[in-house]
Amino acid sequence: MKITIERDVLRNAMMAIDRIVKRSETVPVLGCVKLTVRGSRLTITGTDLTLQASTTMTVDVTEPGAALIDATALSRAAAAAPAGSQIELAADETQATGKAGKTRFRFPTFPVADFPVDRDLSGGGAWQIGASDLKFLFGRCAHAMSTEETRYYLNGIHLLVVTSENGEPHLRAESTDGHRLARAEMRADDDMVKAFEAAGKVIVPRETVHHLLRLIKDEESLSVRLDSSLIEVTVGDLTILSKLIDGQFPDADRVIPKKNPHLATVDREALVDMTARIGPFAGGKKGRGLQLKFTGEIMEMSAGSEDGVNARDEMAIEGFAQPLNVGFNVKYLHEAIDGGLGSTVALAFDEPNSPVLITFPQDSRLRMVLMPIRV
Repeated sequence: MKITIERDVLRNAMMAIDRIVKRSETVPVLGCVKLTVRGSRLTITGTDLTLQASTTMTVDVTEPGAALIDATALSRAAAAAPAGSQIELAADETQATGKAGKTRFRFPTFPVADFPVDRDLSGGGAWQIGASDLKFLFGRCAHAMSTEETRYYLNGIHLLVVTSENGEPHLRAESTDGHRLARAEMRADDDMVKAFEAAGKVIVPRETVHHLLRLIKDEESLSVRLDSSLIEVTVGDLTILSKLIDGQFPDADRVIPKKNPHLATVDREALVDMTARIGPFAGGKKGRGLQLKFTGEIMEMSAGSEDGVNARDEMAIEGFAQPLNVGFNVKYLHEAIDGGLGSTVALAFDEPNSPVLITFPQDSRLRMVLMPIRV
């Protein structure tokens, strides 16, 4: 294999793929990327066995072929080459060499046959979605994904198509870690409906969600393929192929309150700001808790630690009359309201220890549920 490639093109490609590669002392090929040259196109592929990323670009080809090169070494070579330079890269079965101006590189290669076999999703249901829409669905739910490995089926975002109250199909994303729940929806088109009719409900792994949020830009359009075990997202020349979590996501409708009678509507940005200011005072052995005290048209927020350091503040609210004291985890409350849209947020309560429903009056696509804590 022998090619010439622009330094910035190679560097950008490696920046997208390098963080997906899984370094392993016992399986060195997992720390490599596969370079495949066909015609005038170079494809670079990396994997961690759950997630596979590949990007394709046009290069000057002297000799087609394939090579398996350590991802860190190739990334360092691209970064070390002079800005704006052309990198001449050649590889055989034992080593790869490169030069850019007066800069020279040399690193070993690995047998191409040792690289994990590419998975194929050509038969999956295909649909299109705007990058901003996928970022809305995943970005508003990512904070509530679990990291607890024993309940692995919660370690991702549940995707499904549902029928809304007005009979329209909606694409729904939801996540929970057992202490909080996030749900976001958007209108589903016919292709989405057909894809999910074939694949069923799916769970996209946590790491896949984070990589997609990192890599896609709002103005882009995405092509998605889906079956019962794999999801593939393509944007431009970059393709992300991921395994899905094989498990049963719990019925989220069972934990979303239906009749919480006490509703408080507050300024969302003011509540985010107050939580950020008062939250650092929460601490101690019982965890980081905030206490909210509702009295008439005033909500008081307080936090303190066992050493006597505390803080409190208050703000005006609308629509709440019955006195109530309730505690929340600082981080969970902040992430729930900060991820919302619009100028106001509505908190619906029942008893002090009952789940609290958080909605956003200017955006009905999003809702959150938080479990209170003892403070």
